[in-house]
Amino acid sequence: MLKFEELYQLAIRAAHYMVEDIRFSREMNLELTLTCVDQICQYFKSYNNIFASLNNVHNKFPYLYSHPVNVAFLSYEIGKWINLRQEELYHLVCAALLHDIGKAKIRDSLLNKSEKLNDKEMEIMRTHSIIGYRLLENTNLLDSTVLYGILHHHERMDGSGYPLGIKGDKISLFGRIIAIADVFDAVTSTKAYQTKSTPFKAVEEILDSAYGTLDPYICQVFVNHSINYYYGCNVRLSNEQVGEVIYINQGEKTKPLIRCENEFHNLSKERNLVIVEVL
Repeated sequence: MLKFEELYQLAIRAAHYMVEDIRFSREMNLELTLTCVDQICQYFKSYNNIFASLNNVHNKFPYLYSHPVNVAFLSYEIGKWINLRQEELYHLVCAALLHDIGKAKIRDSLLNKSEKLNDKEMEIMRTHSIIGYRLLENTNLLDSTVLYGILHHHERMDGSGYPLGIKGDKISLFGRIIAIADVFDAVTSTKAYQTKSTPFKAVEEILDSAYGTLDPYICQVFVNHSINYYYGCNVRLSNEQVGEVIYINQGEKTKPLIRCENEFHNLSKERNLVIVEVL
């Protein structure tokens, strides 16, 4: 069986080849992508250490390639947690791995811009969902649920998203799942215009959006499962102390109890302290 790092690099290569095929107007090699999707699904049937593993490989590859891979892995976990069938998980991972493929048609100078995008640049960036959908809609190799997952991953429950501005249940299930995985990875990744934040910060952002822009049920499932993966992990606090997460406060899951040698910090009470890094 593949090791995690081998599977990750295989997925990175698949993402890279898809981008290059599109940029150089070559015929897309979707078969490689679909083979990779199958291997991801087979691997994660029995693998339960996704968050620690992603933490170890974060920022080792360009964001354009690593982000869809991370989102695909996270989406599989979410799909498993909400009891999707294996066939549905396959289509979900396919949609997640391809969700940003439309960015292959957007110039690097815009994708890698370190300053805030102006209105015109933002309008161009927001076309990537439709571009991705149109690139793939006539391949005859992808289920319609895959295509709608790609098209809908920036739609929001209150109608504030794009490109269609649809809301609630009109957003496809895959679109709603990928949206949450997308936010988590975006917050925890280093990009041209942003340094990475901790998974705890990402979970806070997801919780803040759970009753507005993101699907509230899937958000709660994600938070309840994901935060437990950090029980027992080592973290660095804003006072430079390093300690171990020894208890998850159920009332404030992102503010756990930390043991630093013989000293304890309850972050739900010591509001001046925050986790700045997961080690």
